[in-house]
Amino acid sequence: MRRTPIRHIAAFIVLALIFSPLAVTGEARAGDGRKAPGLVVVEMYTSQSCSSCPPADRFLGELAKRKDVLALSMHVDYWNALGWRDPWSSADVTARQRRYARSLGARYVSTPQAVIGGESYAVGSDRGAVSRLIEKSRRAARPRVQPLLTMPGPSRLTVKLPDRKLAGPATVWFVAFDDRHTARITAGENSGATITYTNVVRALRPIGTWTGKGRTFEIDISKDREAGFGNCAILVQAGGSGPILGAVSLPLNPRNH
Repeated sequence: MRRTPIRHIAAFIVLALIFSPLAVTGEARAGDGRKAPGLVVVEMYTSQSCSSCPPADRFLGELAKRKDVLALSMHVDYWNALGWRDPWSSADVTARQRRYARSLGARYVSTPQAVIGGESYAVGSDRGAVSRLIEKSRRAARPRVQPLLTMPGPSRLTVKLPDRKLAGPATVWFVAFDDRHTARITAGENSGATITYTNVVRALRPIGTWTGKGRTFEIDISKDREAGFGNCAILVQAGGSGPILGAVSLPLNPRNH
C-alpha cells in the first residue's frame, strides 16, 4: 500500500483549514468558549459627559471579563447638549433606556444605570447591588432559550431559535459593538479625562418577533462590517423591553479574534 508522505498530509490539512467555511465564518453556541447562551446581559447606560459615570465604566470593563456575563456599554444622547458630544451616543439607546424606565417602573432615566437581564436595575457604580442582581437574574425562573448564531457568509448572519413555550412574543435584537475605545474628553463634566470604554454598542435594531415556534432569522450585516464594528450579539427579549430570555455573541470579523 502506498503511503502519503507526512509533509503532504500536513500541506493538505493547512489547505483544508484555509478554504474551509469555518475559516471565513463563525458560529457561537453553548459551550464553545465564546459568549454563549446562559449569559446574564448587563447594559450600562452611560455618557462621556457624565461625571458620575467613569467608575461604572471601569466596573463594566471588569464584568466584560466574566464568561457568564455579556456586558454592553450603552451611550445615551441626552447629555450631548451640556458642552460635550459623546461620539458613540445613540437615540436608539436612549429610547431603549426610556422603555426600560416604563417597564421597570422607574420615575426617570439616569446615568450611570445598569439594567440587568432586562428585569432589574441599579446605579451602575454600585458593585454590590449589580452583582446581587446578576445572581438574581441567573436564578430567575423563566423560559430560557439557547439561540444558535452562525455566520454562513461574510455579509450574513443566521439565528436559529428552537421550539419553546412562551408566555408571549419575544423580540430578537441585533447589537453591534466594539471591544474597546479610549476617549480624551476636552469639555463638559469630564473635561481633561481620558476614559476607556468596553463593549461599546454601535448599532441596535430589532430583527423580528419570535412566538416560541422554531424559526430561523437571516440578518444582512454588510453595512455593519463596512463600518468596522468588531462584534455582534443577539438578544432574545420578552416583549421588547422585558426579561432577556437568551443571548449570544460572535465576532463580526472572526480572523481578528
